[in-house]
This record gives sequence, structure tokens and C-alpha cells, in this order.
Amino acid sequence: GIENRQKLWDLSGARQSHGHVFEVDPSGVSAPEPLWDMGQMYHEAVAVDPESGMVYLTEDQSPYAGFYRFIPNVPGNLGAGGQLQMLRVADVSELIADVRLFEAMDADWVDIDEPMRGHTPGTHDGRGVVNQGLKQGATAFRSLEGCSWHQGSVYFTSKDSGANDSGLIFRLDTGNSRLEVIHESPGHGGFSGPDNIIFSPRGNLVICEDREAGDPTGQYLAGLSPLGELYAFCQINPLMKASYAGHKLGRSMIRSEWAGVCFSPDGVWMFVNVYSPGFTCAITGPWIDGLI
Repeated sequence: GIENRQKLWDLSGARQSHGHVFEVDPSGVSAPEPLWDMGQMYHEAVAVDPESGMVYLTEDQSPYAGFYRFIPNVPGNLGAGGQLQMLRVADVSELIADVRLFEAMDADWVDIDEPMRGHTPGTHDGRGVVNQGLKQGATAFRSLEGCSWHQGSVYFTSKDSGANDSGLIFRLDTGNSRLEVIHESPGHGGFSGPDNIIFSPRGNLVICEDREAGDPTGQYLAGLSPLGELYAFCQINPLMKASYAGHKLGRSMIRSEWAGVCFSPDGVWMFVNVYSPGFTCAITGPWIDGLI
């Protein structure tokens, strides 16, 4: 397998005007350089196949976004360059509104010949990469967010797609090159806006809610079981009266979103971020078998 534990990918910088990905040393001692071949776009999240070293990337772009993979020339060494590709689902031009749950769709990949062409020529629109893929028949998505690797498949979310513009979760079986929608939000009245995702040590997909329509108060951290059952785990509902950096914490937090989850190596502790005003919660069990 490919060992990447001692490296981090800075995709937050990729959301800035330059649109590049950087690899940084978590010890803080590094001189990061852009990973040019991974593309200039509105990067969002990343997942790595630990066996092949292939990197899967989402793009938070509207009205059209691409789902990408990066094939490194040297597995485990992204700085050595490689080939960026965009997903093409057979006979499907876009997967945004009209989708069917659990319908396996054949997929392949098209090469992005100019990953550093971040804009349509003569513009500054940020669509240079996705448009290259679309011209070759690749499939358009919208507002892709979280991305996670689990048991031979890569899972990713679209925050505002589906029949109700309230969110989809996809699973790509990389071995069989088949894509399916495994969850569609029924609307903004329930859990909606699936954003960051990760698999828990107990095999559940943990989903951060980023509700974009209606009342954003009290957003959920949810779990999706291997059987496709969605359940609430916890909710942002603080009883706080303090202020910090000009924020009244009770007011800003209760309308905030969950913004990323990870687990300790032993699976005992869950660490989860709240976006505004920006802090991390540490949550421990006892955990129930089959749940988060």
C-alpha cells in the first residue's frame, strides 16, 4: 500500500484565487510548491486509494462541476506529476436533478490535457478545467463537496443537487467503474446539504449538514448505515452566552454548519468542527455497535 500518513494536502488554498493544491508537512516545516498537474480549479475535498495511490478530487463549482481522479507518475509522490482525469458516466451528460437511487451506471475517464488552464480563454471564470472535460463528453455535477475512500469505493456528495436541490450522495465502485446514487435528500425540511463526509471505525458514513435553504438553525451531524438508513447523531444547539472575537457564540453557533470530522486512531474519539466562529468538539462513546 501507499503510505501517506505523514503528509497533508492543502485544498483550502486551492479555493483561493490561484486554484492550486499544495502538499505540506504537518510538522510545519516545509516549503510547499503547487502540484500543477492536479489542476487549477475550485478544489473542495480529496480521497486517496491507499493501494494504488490514485487521488480522487471534488470541485465546488456551479452550475457545472467535475469529479476527478489524479494518476500519479510515482505512487505516493504527487510532486512527480501525473495525469488528471474527469469522470464520464455512459450516456449521461449531467447528474444534477433527474437521478435514480441505486441504479448502477457504467463510467470511465477522460484526460484533462491542460490542467493549468483554469479559465475559459479570455475570461476569469474558473471553468477552464471542467469545460475541457465536458467537451469530451464527461459528466457534469454541481457543487461537489465531501469525498471519502472506503473498501474499494470512493464516496462523494453534491450539496444542492437532486429533485429538490437538497443534496445527493454518490458511490463510485472503482474496481467495476460503476457509479450510483446511494442517498437523496427529500427536501430542505429534513436533513439536507450533505457536505463533508468520512467513514467511522464502525463502518457508518458520517455526514456534515450544510443546510442552504430555509432556517439554518440546529444543523445535524448524521450517520448513513451500510443498509442506507439515515439517522441523526447530534445537533448544533448550544446554550452559550459568551462572546468571542466579536461573535455572540450562542447566536453565531446555532446557525452554523458542521465542517469536517475525523477519528482518533483507536476509534474512541471523534473530532468535529463547527464552522462559525470556528472551534473543534471532541466526542467519545460508549459507542453502540452499528452506529457512529
